[in-house]
Amino acid sequence: MTVTVRIQKNSLTDLLKKVQRKHTVAGKGNVSQVESCVLTYEKDEINVTSLPKDGVSSVARFGVIVNERANGTCFFPVPSIDTFLGVLKYHGQNLRLTFDGEKNKMLIKSGKKQTTLASSLNAQAYSTSPDSLLRWNYKSQEVASKIHPETGAYTDHAGITYSPQNCKTDGLTLWGVDTTDLFEALRCDGMNGKKTGQYTFNFDNSKTTITTGDDMKGRTTTEIGNRTPVFNGQWPLSITFEGGLEETMKLATGVVDIFFLEFPSRKDKAGHWGMIIKFDDLLHPSFLFQTSVVPA
Repeated sequence: MTVTVRIQKNSLTDLLKKVQRKHTVAGKGNVSQVESCVLTYEKDEINVTSLPKDGVSSVARFGVIVNERANGTCFFPVPSIDTFLGVLKYHGQNLRLTFDGEKNKMLIKSGKKQTTLASSLNAQAYSTSPDSLLRWNYKSQEVASKIHPETGAYTDHAGITYSPQNCKTDGLTLWGVDTTDLFEALRCDGMNGKKTGQYTFNFDNSKTTITTGDDMKGRTTTEIGNRTPVFNGQWPLSITFEGGLEETMKLATGVVDIFFLEFPSRKDKAGHWGMIIKFDDLLHPSFLFQTSVVPA
């Protein structure tokens, strides 16, 4: 079966870079959490839902609107995001993507130029994965279905729903945070060329701040957003996340809502907290769910 879609190069490039969610590991930066993906074309949108290679620390859904409607749901496998981005650099703005599932090839065309890439839904999800791209995509969709970005809630395997309305810090939500302000706070982790890869959100009864970096290269605290006024005596509170958040926010626009959820069974361990960032850019909201870490 052959499927085709037209899309702007800048939109597709930004989408794929968001999907990669590059982060810092052991002091080494620009490591992709997601190496490959499946572009899902449905209605008037191309979207990607993806788990990182560890399969547990986060899940995200990003999408872009296109100027035509799909006939059903179509898949465009991208076995290597880096390779695909390397191809896009040499093409013009008006792209036409064609995937031939029988020949396992992707055709990228713009103007008088066209490039062919090997592409298959049966390719490995990543270099050490036993799962195919298609299987990993289904797993990602299954996990993402537990996230409810409109309400900031998460439903676990047992059917228990966690939300800002039923955790100890009732109503721990940042509404309408400017993405530029958020990026400026997060990017300070790279001060003087050294990244810790961690971002600590601090809450008290008057403000919310983000702390990045260390005392050797520069520890920076930035005030952000407006927290909901509900408060039941848990302040001060600090929650630390990883996951290359500044790389995601670098490509974001407008405002986001940020929800914080507590999982009591994970107290004082990685995953004690979850964070849902809802991006206000589509009819079906893009979101990122990230679990907390124990600070270094």
